[in-house]
Amino acid sequence: MKDFKEKVKKFLDRMSESKVSVATGAVAVGSVASQAAVTVDSTTGVLSGNIDTAMYSSGIPIVIGFIAFTLGVGAVIGLLKRAR
Repeated sequence: MKDFKEKVKKFLDRMSESKVSVATGAVAVGSVASQAAVTVDSTTGVLSGNIDTAMYSSGIPIVIGFIAFTLGVGAVIGLLKRAR
């Protein structure tokens, strides 16, 4: 059990070092804002409205999101390998 606690402690220490990665990922996700005008009917609970998807028709946000996702997954896998 002591060995497990040491591994968890090492993993958490490495996670604290990856705050830059977390901040970068949060900025990447937060920079993509969707435009939506949606309302909820209080009596029936039905959603109505529209969502402007013009921003998503460009491939640039998709490519940037995919790169950020790939780098994030790579960082997590690297941290898990080091925690062994």
